[in-house]
Amino acid sequence: LGLRVCHGVAFQLHYVYGLLCANGVLLTDLGGTLADQVAQIGRGHVLAAISQSPYTRATVEAVHQAQAQGAGVIALTDDALSPIARAADHTLVFDTASNSFFHSTTGALALVEQLLAAVSARGGNAVLRRLRERQRQLHASRAYWEAPRNAHNPR
Repeated sequence: LGLRVCHGVAFQLHYVYGLLCANGVLLTDLGGTLADQVAQIGRGHVLAAISQSPYTRATVEAVHQAQAQGAGVIALTDDALSPIARAADHTLVFDTASNSFFHSTTGALALVEQLLAAVSARGGNAVLRRLRERQRQLHASRAYWEAPRNAHNPR
């Protein structure tokens, strides 16, 4: 879960995790349905929530609701005392420093990439098999652009 500025980072986490494992769901507030999605979370589930200052109210409330329903919570946030960190079972902190007016999401993305690398390494052969199968499916569906083959481009 990542809303507002953290949505792109949450999407990247969801996309790559989906290449590695089959049990991830991206929670969004599309159509105002975030509360409906969070209501489905409970024991045996883990919510990875991403938020940075200023903290999005819906993310904070979703974390508290998921925790109350028995789900584990991993907070990826910019402060160990952030509202989502205080309600989390595990907290991973990233930096938001930037030379511009806006807080950077680069630290959050780097943290997500490290988390995914750990998932990949711990998943072993099962993750490698899934990744190979997903890549095969993507190539079969022509998800990737290929240069036309002609006399000037013999590829």
